[in-house]
Amino acid sequence: MTMPYSATDIASLTRDDARRLTLTMRDGESFEQVRVLRCFPWSCAEAYISIRNTDDKELVLIESIEALPDDVRAAVEEELAETVFNPLIQKIVRHRSEFGVITIEAETSRGPVEFQIPSRDHIQMLSATRGLLRDADGNTFEIPDLTALDPVSQKFLHEYL
Repeated sequence: MTMPYSATDIASLTRDDARRLTLTMRDGESFEQVRVLRCFPWSCAEAYISIRNTDDKELVLIESIEALPDDVRAAVEEELAETVFNPLIQKIVRHRSEFGVITIEAETSRGPVEFQIPSRDHIQMLSATRGLLRDADGNTFEIPDLTALDPVSQKFLHEYL
């Protein structure tokens, strides 16, 4: 076995009844209970995706999700959507700051949330319009396009950028 395999070596990526993933390669080798991870979740979300075994050893490095067959791509996208909690902020409803901790109530792609940001260092811009908020528990909340938010949300975020 040559590791890691490439994306073209993948025959299938399927789930069993317990929702565990099994990776089958074109050479017939199978790996059960694999994990799918983004290597660069913020800068290259659709590229450099790693499929790892139960020992956390990389089996396949997918350079581009577009290179995968449709069924494998769908399985990878489904797994990433289920395992990565990365809601997109659609609106800042309320915010307050006490003792340096910022509490934010927001509407997101995964419903309403309230979270605390320990300091301004946990708010960062990834590009001119794309931002990331990291809460006190390490969860991330993405702002895909700052300019698409309502004026009140934009004003709040500009105060901290």
